[in-house]
Amino acid sequence: MNGANPSATRAPLRPRATARLQLHAGYTLDDARAQVAYLADLGISHLYLSPITRARAGSTHGYDVIDHGQVSPELGGEAALRRLADEARAHGMGLIADIVPNHMAADVSNPWWADVLRYGERSPHSRCFDIDWRAPDPALRGKVLLPVLPDPYGECLDAGAIVLAHDRAQGYTIVVGGQRYPLAEAPLPVQSPARTCAAHAPDTMPGRRRLHQLLERQHYRLAWWRTAPDQINWRRFFEIHELVGVRVEDDVVFDAVHALPLRLYREGLLDGLRIDHIDGLAAPGAYLRRLRAALAQAAPARARAGLATEPYLVVEKILADDERIDPRWAADGTTGYDFMDQVGALLHAPAAREPLAQFWQALSGDTRTPSAQLRGARELMLARHFA
Repeated sequence: MNGANPSATRAPLRPRATARLQLHAGYTLDDARAQVAYLADLGISHLYLSPITRARAGSTHGYDVIDHGQVSPELGGEAALRRLADEARAHGMGLIADIVPNHMAADVSNPWWADVLRYGERSPHSRCFDIDWRAPDPALRGKVLLPVLPDPYGECLDAGAIVLAHDRAQGYTIVVGGQRYPLAEAPLPVQSPARTCAAHAPDTMPGRRRLHQLLERQHYRLAWWRTAPDQINWRRFFEIHELVGVRVEDDVVFDAVHALPLRLYREGLLDGLRIDHIDGLAAPGAYLRRLRAALAQAAPARARAGLATEPYLVVEKILADDERIDPRWAADGTTGYDFMDQVGALLHAPAAREPLAQFWQALSGDTRTPSAQLRGARELMLARHFA
């Protein structure tokens, strides 16, 4: 076959076979476009794209989203996505995009997060994140714990690892480990910022005292990274404090997070969505029903363009051996981790099970059964990292 099929100008109604493409600055949407003819020859019906929204600079995976409303400039932006969609259509193929409704990057390059750090609970974006503003610890009430320090707070303050800085673009900021954290509206003079920073320099006792007092007035509390399991007062992605949980069950937040993928689907650039980490959402079933209903509203526009009108939705979920996807969920299935596990099992000789188990017991000194060891590991993870 020569790849292009002039008569095939639209994708199959349902995916037949997908090819997952991991996009990043080194493999952009235009790089993917160059592979379309080859993938079409293999019988691929849809390209399954890693997250296309704007992530932290240099992200190699795209799950550390900083802007849900923009196709990543590092990937080529929306113009490159349109070129890829056009090329895919010319080969009778479609696009499925991975979206990340559960979390965003807890990074100052994320405008929503930076606004919360600056204004605290008064920020209009505070509703976007799962933050406990009424934490049991009085020192955390009205504040966000930032477990970003390499050592305990007092040691970092004494060592000069926390400093007040100023530049024309951002004004006053707190610099820690290369990150520049915004300051709450504080009575720091806009004139003579050099003298102000010097007065808060941590290399003298008076400077450290002023800097500490300034930090006490912020809407965040800098802390040693090891304090996170016991003191964290916001939902993370598992135990990763670089990713903050998003309250997508909130109507306003849902609309803000999904405006871009819904528009791209309505305009025919996308043909389906893969939902990342569905188990992280507060109400997965309600979320999927709402998302499918929102996608269904695009049916008339897609019909006029000769495109499939039935939304295609799959979710990332690891099913246990005896588990099935909840029939109440408005999903077309999972991304197939359970199937991949079964395929992977074909690579293992059944007769090797006992020798491998004996080898592991000798190596680890743990004579429990594998299932008992697995349960113990899970209980340890819960107790140590999810207190």
